[in-house]
Amino acid sequence: MRETSAEIMKKRKKENLYPRNNSNASRPCCIGSKRGASTLALLIFAAVFTIASVSFVSLKFSGKDNSDPGQSFIGKTSAIILKTFGGIFSSSGEKPALEIDLTNKSVAQEKISSAANASQTKNGKSSGATLQNNSAAENESVPQKNSSDTPSQEKNDSMQSPALEIKKVYSACDFSKSGNSSRKVILNEINWVGSDTSAGDEWIELKNNSGSEIDLAGWQILSGDGDMKIILEDGNKISPGTFYLLERTDDDSAPGIAADATYSGALSNSGEFLKIFDTDCNISDELDASKGWQAGNSSERKTMEISSLDLSWHTSASPGGTPKKENSMAFVTKNFERDSQSTGSQTNSNNDSSSQNEPYGSQTQNQTSTSSTQSPAKILISEIFYNPAGSDAGKEFIELFNAGSQNVDLSGWSLKNGTNSLALIGSKSEDKKAVVPGGYFLIGLNGYNSAPSADVIRSTPLPNTTATINLYDSSVSLIESVSYNNSVAEGESYERVSWDSGEFKTEPNPNPQNSGQ
Repeated sequence: MRETSAEIMKKRKKENLYPRNNSNASRPCCIGSKRGASTLALLIFAAVFTIASVSFVSLKFSGKDNSDPGQSFIGKTSAIILKTFGGIFSSSGEKPALEIDLTNKSVAQEKISSAANASQTKNGKSSGATLQNNSAAENESVPQKNSSDTPSQEKNDSMQSPALEIKKVYSACDFSKSGNSSRKVILNEINWVGSDTSAGDEWIELKNNSGSEIDLAGWQILSGDGDMKIILEDGNKISPGTFYLLERTDDDSAPGIAADATYSGALSNSGEFLKIFDTDCNISDELDASKGWQAGNSSERKTMEISSLDLSWHTSASPGGTPKKENSMAFVTKNFERDSQSTGSQTNSNNDSSSQNEPYGSQTQNQTSTSSTQSPAKILISEIFYNPAGSDAGKEFIELFNAGSQNVDLSGWSLKNGTNSLALIGSKSEDKKAVVPGGYFLIGLNGYNSAPSADVIRSTPLPNTTATINLYDSSVSLIESVSYNNSVAEGESYERVSWDSGEFKTEPNPNPQNSGQ
């Protein structure tokens, strides 16, 4: 029978559905796999819908966390879904928390620093240690708190431990080291006697004997017996001609006077051997009182102070001493006494056995002074004329006096108003330089052209209000400092009262004297 066209089309359609070469011809191709995929898709959709519904209910009624403005409902829901199905859809293993290319050291260091800071911010706490680094990029990578911090973050920030303060540690110097003392910083006054309140109220006063500010960081005061070891920390500085006070144990050892630093350890009543070392362990000053203190009176509570003239020690005239002030008798000398009217005389004593007059740094028993004894240079500021009547030009001067027993070459000596230079003696060829014992030396300022002629002439003027005149020797050690204010009337000078006193008075009639050269 001949097949119709409709039957032929139906037959061909069936053959496409059931290929002859398919061993599974009894089963329609692809229908089962399509139904399986559809079923899996429906299951996934159902699971997502269920999780989303649970998340909505959880977030709606979860309390405080739902009020967080930093996250939306969609964001939180997405986070839950991703957390649940992230492992299913991920085609790779777990990703490392931090990947660093060690071939590039700078990038590696930056990533490590950033990761550490991010971890610290996330946890809301720190270990309390701060690593200091010179890299500006690393310092900038430290996260800063901003206005968007949540209350919980602010609470965590307030509970962070303070950063660890890193201080430089200085090793103790070797006390046995010897050498010449620079005398830049000296022992100026020592209270080894205590006070009426307590024998432990001891203190040590230092003085900057140089012409510039000194940073005392790392400076040390050590004793020969090892009982005292004072090492000054960073931030301690001392200006020219000023004092630095160290009080024992607390700030009550010198009542009413603020301590610059405190220390532990006691000064023995039988004496000490003390040395001051600078930050490089060079000796700045030393005092050998190991056989007994050169001065001081424990029963009267009088301290031991130094003379500015010859660096000899004597007992203070003031009970309790003069902490952070000029010494009570700063201009007392061992072998020299002089009234304000005499010139060039020296009185020697044959019974000078008092311990308070022993030379600086030693103790000599039954020493007898003779006319052949040579004392150190003693150059004093004797008169200052800074406010002449009328015009000051050509009239101002500073007068020096040699209170010692030997000629002094003033080459390299200088006068300053504070730190401003007034005159450097010997810097000009016409300058006179020598001054004899009991002689004067006249330094004319402001273009001095009056009588008598000056040994040195400079154009720098003196202030008419206030000033501090500092005299330095050729090694730039401060020899003397004299301050004045505007209390002196016009036409009067400022004159020393006596050679063994630092006191000045106004003098109606200026009386300048030169070296006579």
